Amino acid sequence: MTSAKDYMNIAESLSQLSEESKKVIGQINTDGMTSALKIVAEQLKLLEGMQNQQNSALSVAKMQQNIQPAISEVMSQKYIATQIFSNGDVAKQLANVQSAVAVMASLPTATQMLKDVQLGLANSNISACVGAIQKSLDCTSIAMPDVSFLKTADLMKSIKTELIMPVGLATAISELNKSSVERLTHNNNIVYKSDERRFVSVLNKNDHANAKELNIICKSEDLFEIADSEEVFNENELMNFMTYLDEMPMLAMQNEAGKKIYRIICDFPLRIGFDCNEYYHCRARLKDEAPYVWEQMKKAPYGVTGPGRFNHAGQSYFYFSDMQTGAETEIYKHMSMQDKNDKVLQTVKVGISKNANLIDLSAKSMRGLNTLLKYIRFPLNDNGNNPRVYLIPSFISMCCKSAGIDGIKYYGGKDYSNYVTWDDGYYSFIGIV
Repeated sequence: MTSAKDYMNIAESLSQLSEESKKVIGQINTDGMTSALKIVAEQLKLLEGMQNQQNSALSVAKMQQNIQPAISEVMSQKYIATQIFSNGDVAKQLANVQSAVAVMASLPTATQMLKDVQLGLANSNISACVGAIQKSLDCTSIAMPDVSFLKTADLMKSIKTELIMPVGLATAISELNKSSVERLTHNNNIVYKSDERRFVSVLNKNDHANAKELNIICKSEDLFEIADSEEVFNENELMNFMTYLDEMPMLAMQNEAGKKIYRIICDFPLRIGFDCNEYYHCRARLKDEAPYVWEQMKKAPYGVTGPGRFNHAGQSYFYFSDMQTGAETEIYKHMSMQDKNDKVLQTVKVGISKNANLIDLSAKSMRGLNTLLKYIRFPLNDNGNNPRVYLIPSFISMCCKSAGIDGIKYYGGKDYSNYVTWDDGYYSFIGIV
């Protein structure tokens, strides 16, 4: 791994070179730029006609990742052969820095900053690179290719202390995921507005997002990078998986559908915290029984509960809703006719004492996952010890727990959403309703 000192040595080494050595480096850099232009042009022909800008941008990013190492290796060998640098590692790192900029400056999305940085490196002029970057930073709108360079370029490790960044940009860059940057590097429709401290659409200034929201958007694109009508799962696949879960539940991760579901859950983009200040939790009790106190309204002790949509028999999870009618409807529709005659519903309003990490499966439809959502939402029509409609949902909750997710927001009805968390320590009692 290259240290910050190694990168500082690159800048220092360039500043100490003779004019003759700089000319040699400049020629090698020019050759690398020419190679980059040629390869980029050939690769871009393969991407012509792509309709989806996000997919096209990601393909360009992947193309860049494939081209840059090859050019870096050629330039590195030439630097070493000239014996300009006594340290071969410095020669290799310089080649890596210059090849990366050469490829970025060769792309159609190259900004003026990238072209000027490339020119500065070609002339072994670090001050010119710093000036080009600072000029971009001084603008109120910073293009996404420039933001990507600030996030990923090895050169930044050498010169970042010489730059003055607008307030908020360093935080935004640190919060952007690497995968998000790769997807957005070649997007000309988004800029960072330093005066607003957020990313804004060029086409519609009312569309804006912070870095964390951009990560979610980009993760969604990564996960559902398929044709709009194409489903991740087919009916037969999930029907067979239900049978597999029923017969061999402990070996679910040996099944290909189980592995696919687990991967989707681990990378699921729609991660949320609690999105309401108050929620509703309901339980049924006998009509002549004293009302429950708050401690009794929490999740039941381990081992005494029956199977639920997201829990196996014996597992005690905390189910609740964002509407009183939703919480009561969910309990009422699972009661037998005898229960409805003998019992009443008791509902409490709860507040949030600390946040949780949830995934959001509540959308009425979700591109690519509609078949899976259907298998999560089948209504309960068998009251045995192992209802088949709960097989896949309870497997999903196990995937969530393994992935460090605290709970699930899921579809309840057209007017409410349901929630489940594995623990009840997030809630505070507000009152009986």
